[in-house]
Amino acid sequence: MQDQKNRLNICCSAIGCSVSQGLMRCSNCIDTFYCSQNCQLQDWPQHCKICGKKRDAAAKDKIGQNPSTSSVSANTTQMSTPTKQQKAKVRKQSPKPSPKEKRLRRYRSQPTNGIRQRIQRALTQRLYLVKTSEVTTCERNGGPCITFKVLGSTGNVYEVKIAKIPDCSCPDHQKGNLCKHLLFVMLKVVGLDSSSPLVYQSAYITQELEEIMQKVQSRMTNVGIGNVVANKSVIDKLNSIENGDDEPKVGRQEIDGNECPICFDDLGGKGNISNLTFCKATCGMNFHKECINMWTRHRNNPTCPACRQTWVDPETGGKRSNQNENEEGYVNLGNLQGQSPERDTSTYSSWSPSYRYKRRRY
Repeated sequence: MQDQKNRLNICCSAIGCSVSQGLMRCSNCIDTFYCSQNCQLQDWPQHCKICGKKRDAAAKDKIGQNPSTSSVSANTTQMSTPTKQQKAKVRKQSPKPSPKEKRLRRYRSQPTNGIRQRIQRALTQRLYLVKTSEVTTCERNGGPCITFKVLGSTGNVYEVKIAKIPDCSCPDHQKGNLCKHLLFVMLKVVGLDSSSPLVYQSAYITQELEEIMQKVQSRMTNVGIGNVVANKSVIDKLNSIENGDDEPKVGRQEIDGNECPICFDDLGGKGNISNLTFCKATCGMNFHKECINMWTRHRNNPTCPACRQTWVDPETGGKRSNQNENEEGYVNLGNLQGQSPERDTSTYSSWSPSYRYKRRRY
C-alpha cells in the first residue's frame, strides 16, 4: 500500500508542505489529504470552494467506481471539517484586501443642463489664468491639491482649488453650483475634453487627482497658447497686492509735543515710538497702541478717531487696505485686461435670477 501511495505522489495538500507520511483526509469530501490540522486550517480558504463539489465524486469512489483512490483512502485517517471557531480564526489571520477609496460626493455619470450651459460659458467667455501654486497636500481631506487664481469675465480675481472636493471663491460656487471658473480650469488649463467625466465631477479620488496634476505639470509650459494666461500687467499687479507693495503710503505726523486724540495724554516723544501707531489710510495721526486697541475692540468696522476713515492697521484690530477691492470684496483687475465690468448675459436663460441682475459680477 505504501508503494501505491508513492506511485500516486500523494502528499499534504497545504501550500508549501510536501509531507507524504501519516496523512489524514478531509471527512467531508474524502478526497484531500493533510498531514496535520494546522495545514488543513491554512488551506481551508481555498479548499472550501471545491470541498462540496468533491463530495459526490468521493461517494462514487466508495461504491467501487475508482478503486485506486478508494484503496488509498481506506488506509488513511479521516479528518473532521473545521468548526466555525476555527474558520473564524483563519479569516482573522488571513490578510484583508485594502478598502476601495470612497468618493466624498456622488459620482455624476452625465452633466446636468446647468453644467452644460456653464461649460459653454467657460469655453466662450473671456476668462484668464493669472497665477498657479505648487502642488501641496490638502489639510482637510488629504490628497494632492493645487490652487489657481482666475480672472473672471468681469475682472474679479477668484481662487480656484482643485482637491478631493474642488472649491472656488466666486458667488456662484458658494451657492452650491459647479461654477464656470472650475470648468475653465479643467477645460483650458488642465486640457480635458468637454466630454470627459472628470470635467463635471463635484468630488475626486486620489487616483483622479494624480492624473489631473500630471496633466497640469505637462501643460504649464504651453498653457499660454490660446489666450489662456492673463497679460503681464495683471500678473504683476496681483503679485504686488499680495506682497503688500500696493498699500498706500501715508506720512506720519510729528510725535514730539503732541497728544493722543483718545486719552489726551502726551505721546512720550520718539523714545516711546514702539508703543505708538498711526493712521495709515489718510491722516497719519498718532495714537497710543493701547488706546487704539480699546477703540477698535468694540466696533465691527473700526475707523480712525481723527479722520473717520477705515482703520487699516491689522496689528491693532483694523483691516488691510486694498484700494483694488470692489463693493463685493473681490480684487478687480479687469481694466488692465480690457474687460467690461458688466457681465455678459447673452447665454443666460430669461428665467435665471442672474439674468435680472445683469450688473452682478460673477
